[in-house]
Amino acid sequence: MNKNKLRIVIADNSEPQELLKFLGNLFEVELLKPVKGEKLLYRPDLVIFTDGETINPESLGLKTIPQLNNFNHSRDTIEIDNYYNYVKGGTLRLGIGRGAQFLSHFIGARNIQYVEGHTEQHLIRIEGWGNYTVESNHIQMMYPYNLSEKSYDIIGYSKNFKSKTYLNTANKEIQIKPEFLEAEIVQYNNTLCFQFCPENTTGELKDACLSIIQRFINNNGKVQKSELEPEFEVERNTGSLGSISNRGIGISSHAMPKFSLQTLDYMDNLRVAAQESMQNTNNSVNEFNLSSNRKLSFGSGTYYKYNDPFAVAKEGGIKPEETLEENSAK
Repeated sequence: MNKNKLRIVIADNSEPQELLKFLGNLFEVELLKPVKGEKLLYRPDLVIFTDGETINPESLGLKTIPQLNNFNHSRDTIEIDNYYNYVKGGTLRLGIGRGAQFLSHFIGARNIQYVEGHTEQHLIRIEGWGNYTVESNHIQMMYPYNLSEKSYDIIGYSKNFKSKTYLNTANKEIQIKPEFLEAEIVQYNNTLCFQFCPENTTGELKDACLSIIQRFINNNGKVQKSELEPEFEVERNTGSLGSISNRGIGISSHAMPKFSLQTLDYMDNLRVAAQESMQNTNNSVNEFNLSSNRKLSFGSGTYYKYNDPFAVAKEGGIKPEETLEENSAK
C-alpha cells in the first residue's frame, strides 16, 4: 500500500528515531532540517514539539516556581524561534509531553505548573477506544479549561485524579472548574497534544494513538470524536481458538454476530468477556456478559446485528436488558 508523504519539522532540531519510525507506520516521512538563516525547500505538513525537559515559565514570559527544575534554556529558545518560523496559518502541530504544554501555551490555554502523581504509570481513558495504562513522567500539565468549549476537545484523560494539587505560576492552587479532567490527549485548532509519548506505546494503545494522529492529519487538523469509536466485528474463524484486537474479535465457532456498540463501557465489557471466552477451549457456545444483568449468548449458526445497546435492535426487536438465547441463522 502506498503511503502519503508527510513532511515534518522537529522543533528542537533533533532526529528522534523512535518517533520517526512510529509515524512511518502511517506515512512516508520526510524530515526537513531547519538551518539558521536559510529557508526550507518545502513547507512542512506537520511541526512536532517533542518531550523532554521541563519548560522554564520565564522563557514564555511567566514566573517560575520553586518546585520546577531540569530546565534547558537553549532548547526553549530554539523551539520558540522555530514556532514563529514554521508554524504558519494552517500548519498542523503535534505536541508530545513537554511539547504538548508548549503548544497549549501558544494557543492561549493555561498550563498547570506543578502536579503530583504523574511520574509513574497510570490509567487513562481514550474516547472511542477504552482504558489503557500509560508511562509518563511530567510535573507540568495542560489546562485548556480557560478557553471556550468550542476551542478544544478532551480525547484522553486520567481515569483517576492522580494529583491533590494543581499550582499556577503564582504557586497557588488553580480554581478547578467542574468539568475538569486531568487531560492526556487534547485537540485544539490545528493542534493535537499528547501528555504521554505515543511513540513508546505498544499493542492496542499504539493502534489508538496512530488512528487519532492519522485522522488528525487526514482531516486537516480535526479529529472527529464521533469517528473514534472502532467497530467491533465477530467473524467466522475456523483456524484457531480465537483472536482479539482493536479492530475485531475472531471466535472459532459458527457464530457470526456483528456489533457496532455506541458506548465505551459496552465495548470494554465486550472485550473483557471475549478475552475470558477465548480461554475456554469449548467455543461452540459463547456468552458475552455485557454487564451484571445484560448478556448476549450465541452459538453455532447464530447471527445478530446489534446496532444500539440502548434501543430496540433493528432485527428482532431485542432490547439490551433481555437475554438472547441461541437461534439459528436464516
